[in-house]
Amino acid sequence: MKKRILKSACLVLVFSMLFSVCACKKKPQEYSSTIIWEDEESSSVPGNASGQESSGSDNSSGSAQSAKTTNLTRDQVMAQMPEKLKGTTIKYMSWDNPKASVEKDAIAAFEKATGITVEVEQVDLTKKFDILTSRIAAGNAPDIFRTDEIYPSIVKNLQPIDNLSYNFNDKAWNWQMMHDFTFNEKTYGMLLQDTPFIPIALLFYNKAALKKAEMDNMDPYTIWKNNPNDWTWSKFWELCDTFVNRNGNKDGYYGAGFGDTYVYAYVRSFGLTNITYDYKENKYTSQLKNPKYVELMKTLADKVQSKAIAWQAGGGFEQGQTLFEYNWSQNTNAGNIYYKNLKDRNNLGIVPMPTDSTSTLCYQHYMLCIPVGAKNPEAVPYFVRYIQDRKGYNLDTLYAVPNSQEVIEWTLDRAKKQQNLFVGSSVQNYSYIYGLLGADSSQTKKFCDSFAAAFEAAANNNNKAISELK
Repeated sequence: MKKRILKSACLVLVFSMLFSVCACKKKPQEYSSTIIWEDEESSSVPGNASGQESSGSDNSSGSAQSAKTTNLTRDQVMAQMPEKLKGTTIKYMSWDNPKASVEKDAIAAFEKATGITVEVEQVDLTKKFDILTSRIAAGNAPDIFRTDEIYPSIVKNLQPIDNLSYNFNDKAWNWQMMHDFTFNEKTYGMLLQDTPFIPIALLFYNKAALKKAEMDNMDPYTIWKNNPNDWTWSKFWELCDTFVNRNGNKDGYYGAGFGDTYVYAYVRSFGLTNITYDYKENKYTSQLKNPKYVELMKTLADKVQSKAIAWQAGGGFEQGQTLFEYNWSQNTNAGNIYYKNLKDRNNLGIVPMPTDSTSTLCYQHYMLCIPVGAKNPEAVPYFVRYIQDRKGYNLDTLYAVPNSQEVIEWTLDRAKKQQNLFVGSSVQNYSYIYGLLGADSSQTKKFCDSFAAAFEAAANNNNKAISELK
């Protein structure tokens, strides 16, 4: 473990310069450093709390929005697609192949309806930004770039959707999340409001492991279903501790497996990130010296020591040695390769992330962007509008895990009302978190302090990158 911590300290100076920015960008008048709880009837349509059509919406957070909101169906939008776009080609860069996934039928239908050919380039997830940069430099940029993370320094390789003729003020567009891809009043990503492709932070659990530990009366889904207010972090830690104890505290048995993104989702659920963005100040700052952040990390470090959680436990979840694992909602899809054996045996359960009086729910970004140099940018929003519409999918067969749709929709609805978004982490964050959670909790503050300067430098680099955007 000491070697791991030492390695972490050596690598963070490099990694932190590429650090993921976890921010919640709303209109300036809506921004708060604390959690925002909206009225039950509020709408995510910008400038329109009632959800009614407006002739004068505020456009302070993205000029891609026009002055009037619309509420069009997919077919109505497609009927407005310019004739000149028919028969063209869209080049799509992604780390998976959407034409071989649950999107394949929707893409085929789009191609048939429009005559537009969709060409997919599948690239290595960990190298996607480098590959994109090289494609742009070579004059061979894709028209669509899929990303689940955003760095200000990367935005320079993307073009704002504000430049397109498409009207993004339709209620179908998820401006709550698109605001997180808005810098200097320019927006760089697209996502629908009502789509099955928003990665939502969920807890997965092994039903077979639960039964073997004789914890059938403590089923997480049942607890949540009976009363969502009972599914708290305290209850979660209780189940983790019980599972470890029922297995005799044996080596290799843990309550939950935590990876880096789980740590960020946990911290974000309490209204914090390691680097935050203040819309009023237009400034990113490190939170490593924030007492609240330090206390949250102390909690996780203590849980590692007690075996309630295992930092990057690896493999134990599917084998029944770890009760919980954090992951994203798309892993419940029938065509998703993760947890296939558990799915096939109906042993995979899901439940929302726990909450309590001071925490909220969150979800990760999934955005489709248009790179600089794209040859067919005008066709992209029509493509996104078509393939992301849930009406193009059979939700009864989309999910392999029972109750998926119920849990996902409840979580998404709650997260929207809480205005709490989570921009996903990146592989660059790994070494920092590994060292932090590998140390005794008495060392947490000291450890955070030791990295504070590097994270301040990363925040300053983010501020510089945003100031340099055209």
